Formats: sequence, C-alpha cells, structure tokens
Amino acid sequence: MLAGLAWLIVTGLLARTELHRVEQGLTTLHQDLSDQDFDQARADAVKLQTNTHRAHSLTSGPAWWFAAKIPWIGQPAKVARVSADVADELSRTALPSVTEAADKLNPHTLWSGESIKLAPIRDIAPTLQAASTATQRAVAQVAKLPTSTWLPPVNSARATLADQLRSISATLTSANRAAQLAPEMLGANGTRRYFIAIQNEAEARGLGGLPGSFIIVTATDGKIAFTYFGSDMDLDATSADVSLSEDYLAKWKQADPTAVYVNSDIGVNPPDAAKIWASMWRQKSGENVDGVISVDPTAISYLLAAAGPATLPNGTIVSSDNIVSLTQKDIYARYGATTQARVERKDELTLIAKAVKDQLLASTDSAGMIKGALKAASERRLIMWSSHPDEQRELLQTSLARDWSKTKAPVSGFTVVNAAGSKLDYYLDRSMTYSRFGCGDKRLVTASLKLTNDAPTSGLPPYVTIRADNPTYPTKPGDNRLIVSYYGTPGGVVRAVLVDGKRAPVSVTTEDGLVSIAVDLELPAGQSRTVAVQLVEPAATGKVQFIDQPLVRAEQKHISGAGEKTCPF
Repeated sequence: MLAGLAWLIVTGLLARTELHRVEQGLTTLHQDLSDQDFDQARADAVKLQTNTHRAHSLTSGPAWWFAAKIPWIGQPAKVARVSADVADELSRTALPSVTEAADKLNPHTLWSGESIKLAPIRDIAPTLQAASTATQRAVAQVAKLPTSTWLPPVNSARATLADQLRSISATLTSANRAAQLAPEMLGANGTRRYFIAIQNEAEARGLGGLPGSFIIVTATDGKIAFTYFGSDMDLDATSADVSLSEDYLAKWKQADPTAVYVNSDIGVNPPDAAKIWASMWRQKSGENVDGVISVDPTAISYLLAAAGPATLPNGTIVSSDNIVSLTQKDIYARYGATTQARVERKDELTLIAKAVKDQLLASTDSAGMIKGALKAASERRLIMWSSHPDEQRELLQTSLARDWSKTKAPVSGFTVVNAAGSKLDYYLDRSMTYSRFGCGDKRLVTASLKLTNDAPTSGLPPYVTIRADNPTYPTKPGDNRLIVSYYGTPGGVVRAVLVDGKRAPVSVTTEDGLVSIAVDLELPAGQSRTVAVQLVEPAATGKVQFIDQPLVRAEQKHISGAGEKTCPF
C-alpha cells in the first residue's frame, strides 16, 4: 500500500512536470503557426509528442487506474490521467496534421498575383476536418473532468489545458470551415461575383457607416478580377426588390432603406443590407451576385499595415496611417458642396480604391494581410453574406457574419444613425455600460450609452457640418443629431428609458425580432448626452452577444453580468 502511494506521488510529480512542458509546448506551437514558421512548428510538434508520451506513460498502469476509481480521493488522479491521455492522443493524431496543413496552406505559396491556388486547399481539407474533429473530441473529454478536486495544482493544470484545447479547437474549426468554403466561393465550379460595399464611418448607419463607394469583384478558379468601381451616385435612383421582415420595414419606413442606397444599412442586421445591395446591383446591371462583403476605411488600414502604402497618380501616399483621415475628413476640406464638387470627390475616392486594390494584390505579406482581415472581422468591420443558403449557414458560425434574427442568446447593443446629413460622426465618442443580474427565467438589465460630440466648433467645411434635416430650433456649426437605438433580447420588456437621467417617452418596437427603442437626440458640439434603458428579459441561452457598431472611434464598454451564469449558485 505504502509502495503504491509512493509510486503515485513520484510519478505524479514527474507527470506534472511533463504536463507543464505540454502547456508551454502548445503555446509555442500555436505561436509558430501564427508566425508562419513551419520548420520550427514541426520541430516543436516533435518535442510536444515526446512530452505528452512521457506524461501518458507516467500516469498509466494499475496503480493509477486503481487510484482514479476511488470516489472523491481519487479525483486528482483521474484528472491527471485523462488529461495526459488526451494530450498524448492529440499530439499523435491531430497536431502532425495541423503542421502539414499549415505548411500546405502557407499564404506565401497560395497567393500569386491576382490568383489563389485552390488545389492545395481542396487536397488538405479532409486532413483539417479530421484534425478539427479530434480536437473537438479532446475538448469534450476534458470538459467532463471534475473542475474542483481537493488538489489545487491539478485543478489549475486542467483549467489551463482546457483553455488551450478550446483555443486550438476554435482555430482548427475556422481553418476547416475556410477549407470547405473557399474553393467554391472562389469560383472552383464557375465564376462567382461579389458586391463590396465601403462604408463611410463619418456618417453613421446601423451597421457602421454610410454606404458610399462600392466595387464588383469576380472570382474564377481562384483568379480575382475587379470589374466595376462605383459610388453611391450610381445607385441613387435604384430600388431593391427584396423581401424583408415587416418590423424592420415598419421601423425604418421614413428612411426608405430599400429605395435609398445611403440608408440601405440603417438597420442592425447585416443580411438586410446585403440583400438590398444585391438586389440594387441586379436592378442596375442585370447581374446577380453570389455574396456581399462590407468593409470600412479602418478595416482597409489594417490590410495596408501589412501590404504597405499605395501611391495615387498625383503622388499622394495612401497608407495605414492616413487612409481613415484622408477619406473621411481631409477630402471634405478640398471639395465644396456643389454637384460638381461631389462628382470630383467621388472620382478621387475611386482613384484611392484602385490604388489600394493594386497595393493589396501586390503584397508579399499574406500572413499579415490575413491577421489584418481577422482583426477587422473581430471588430465587425469586415462582414460577409452569401446568397447561397448552405454557405451562409457556415459563415454564420464565424466572426465574418451575423444574423441577429436567428440568435438564441441574450442580446444587447446601441447603434446611432446620423439624422443631420452631416459628417460629424468622425468626432463621436461612445461609452456603453451594461449590467445583467437575477435568477430564474428572467434577468434584470440596465444599459446606457454616453455620447460625446468632440467636433471642433469652427474650421470645419460646410459639407461636414451641414444640417440637411433643417431643424426648427437654433443650432451652431458642429452640432449633430442622432437617432439612438437600443436592441435587446427577443421577448424583453422595457421598464424605462432615461435621457440624461430623466424619463423619456419612447415607443417600443421590434427589428428582426429584437426588442428595440429609438431616441431622437440633438448632440451639440462639445457636449455629452446619455441614453439609458432598463429592461426585464428572458434568461435565454449562453453569454450575452453584444451588437458592435464600428465607427472611427471605437465604442468603450463596461460590462458586468454578461456571462452564461449570473446566479451565485
């Protein structure tokens, strides 16, 4: 008995050392793959296999099997034994496949000029799928283990391993999904056509900024072609023939989003705007699109950070450092508000778009470009929608897509829509606070949004400070007007809405199923105003999903009680 106990102690300490090396090895391997250092990744994968095999060997045998079967007392042994077994199996099966797949999917070799090689993606897809399945199985096995045994070091090691496995699983799941979708979406079985909308963050709409310039792109067997560069003026008189939810159309009836292109993304649900854009282009050109992509200048700046600066025909440099200010602030100082000035401004934006396109296609830092795109997607600055239902279902599992009408999780978020016709949202600061608490089938929710108009009171061009809403009350240059909307969990009941601490009468509606309120808010230059909402909501399932509206200045969030469990028991 004493010999068996001594054996468990000695081998347990040795196994803990090896499992600690496994933790470090998983982190290192993940970094190798992120850095596109595949030679080092293969070397580190071999080391990792050695460590996991030793840990597995040390926690195998009759003594460990017997100890793991003892109720309560044997829980640490069970956790250590299963953790080592899972890590060993994963290092022998999935990880070699991961390094092989990463090598074959190296962006430096996949991307050539204006083409993406599709054959390697198709070839490696089964390997990625198997690795993803194996990692998901490992996550599930560790999740079943006790989280709180009487031995804290074991609990800590299990928690670390669980976090690492979830991270690896998420990465592999995304890679697997991309490998399944990419060939078809890049024209492996015929030309695909996409509408790319470029949003102007200086004038807010529900999804981000006002849709201005747009580009039509085709993909044929991986070869990318930019076939049309347009502006909002091209779609001024175009109406979309599309079926949208009645509550969305009722809420935004006055803005007429299906007939006014610059209001087409006024709502919060990306598929609504995407369907409108696809239909407008069909009405304009007779062409169907297979999907829609939405970006903004901030997202493009992330790509230029890797690709390097572009140069316009007149020598102007467009870089990651200046594209946001160049396209959404500086350009208004050079052109007036006349029709001719508007045309000239659009022409310059087209030149910028073409120059940026050439620079991105010529980039040799494909890995950096991918990181930039992922960052943009995480901030909701890069959004995709597919007209093919099976592809759209897969996209909805990624950060590239969102359909709020289909969510089962609790939801919260504010959006602002510029109601003045100005370009003053370039100077808008936003700060959101959120709290959710309670037990049972209901939750109490309080959310507030503080808005600060940081626009200068002098020196801005008239086109930037224009008040196209023609207010009946006195205003000064720099004063802004916003429609502030709050969106909450379907079935929520609004208890109160406060503006600057005072109760405000508002109508409660829905938009694509989400409970919604809207406040018409005058926001003078240099001042702040706060909109707060109090609700009782269904508990729903999972963590709170926040609606992020990307503008030039990111919204600051202060969150409490947004986890899946808000009860203290």
